[in-house]
Amino acid sequence: MKLFPTACLLLALTGSHASALMAQTISSSKAVITVDVGHPNHAISPTLFGVFFEDINLSVDGGLYPELVRNRSFEDADTLQYWAFSGLQTGSTATVTQADLEGKAPLVPLNVFNRKFLRVRSDGAFRLSNEGYWGMNIVQGESYTFKAAVRLPNKEAYQGSVEVRLVGADGQTLAEGDLQGITSDWGYFTLSLQATQTDNSAHLELQGKGRGELFLDMVSLMPDKQWGKSGIRTDLAEAMADLKPTFFRFPGGCWVEGDDLAHRYQWKNTIGDVDKRIPLWNIWGYNATHGLGYHEYLQLAEELGAEPLFCINVGMSHKEAVPVAQLGQWIQDALDAIEYANGPVESVWGSIRAQNGHPEPFNLKYIEIGNENFGPDYKRNYERIGNAILAKYPDMKIVVNDFFGTHPTTPLPCLVDEHYYNEPDWFIRNAYKYDTYDRSKPKIFVGEY
Repeated sequence: MKLFPTACLLLALTGSHASALMAQTISSSKAVITVDVGHPNHAISPTLFGVFFEDINLSVDGGLYPELVRNRSFEDADTLQYWAFSGLQTGSTATVTQADLEGKAPLVPLNVFNRKFLRVRSDGAFRLSNEGYWGMNIVQGESYTFKAAVRLPNKEAYQGSVEVRLVGADGQTLAEGDLQGITSDWGYFTLSLQATQTDNSAHLELQGKGRGELFLDMVSLMPDKQWGKSGIRTDLAEAMADLKPTFFRFPGGCWVEGDDLAHRYQWKNTIGDVDKRIPLWNIWGYNATHGLGYHEYLQLAEELGAEPLFCINVGMSHKEAVPVAQLGQWIQDALDAIEYANGPVESVWGSIRAQNGHPEPFNLKYIEIGNENFGPDYKRNYERIGNAILAKYPDMKIVVNDFFGTHPTTPLPCLVDEHYYNEPDWFIRNAYKYDTYDRSKPKIFVGEY
């Protein structure tokens, strides 16, 4: 440790000055490092290095989650957000429509959680296109699955064809197929599209030739090549796997708290069929589809061979704190999350996990209560949620937030999560920070830096 500042100084110097100093140092004395392997000091944690993942700056949708269509369910806005529509005749239109709350025909939603859909009126021909996230990366020879929910207001509402095409930046068709058999009931239509060329700026087009009206929802394009059962984008997942992480902290971050409580992360809205997951406006300024949800995070941790560390909301947002009398929902959500991850298939949430494709428990051991929270409200809520967890699951390892150098101590945590967003020099000046730390106290976990 004493050699570290000198090493940094030498690396910081350049040119002849560095050469002269290094030569002088080498000629005047020799540094000797002696390692006594027979007398080890503190044990190194087998889970010392891991990864922390947060839905920030489109790192999930448009990143780790491989969906190529942006705003696939038309829930992002009341306008054609990220979609472009053109009708070859002036009578052709496309509008984002809110389903009738009573479910009256013809405005019946795909389901009660997905009430918006696209209403297309064609007066001869139309074209609907989506560029995804700054262009779709289509690779020659690879296959892609197109899937969409489509229906007609009535049996005779639309007379014509609907073609699906992947189109390159130069206008060339990379793959194509037809939607056939559309009825007056919502139905999913699937096409397998194999790319004939490579283009990283491609887009999806739906071309209609005919007259009448039809409804579209959950328009999706997924690469068939994915990583593991978690369905993750292959190149980014492989990069994570190459790090060989021993733990995986998710889902955030400020994403856990939300700017307000209405926009906090709620894991129950992120499991099951993707068309029934409730999207959420992200604190970073975009709509999160939750296609990558709690189940997929647990699955990803398992496939990475990493210990999952689930971070839960503590009844606090960036602006609010839940009164004690209303904290019951937060406590129950925490207990249910553990049951979903670990409970037997006979339990309520364990059975839902099995229904979602993973009957075996995920063996969640670590749960962090809050993210970068502090103060009397945090201490109060941490104590209540932590005690409730340990009362039902005494073997769970509780992680507490340490912010501004303080953290609650009741119940006693297994790990203290300290975050450091500092200049590089700060880390050099604090190289000795834990040299005198009481090893009988909870271990330090640097969750973000």
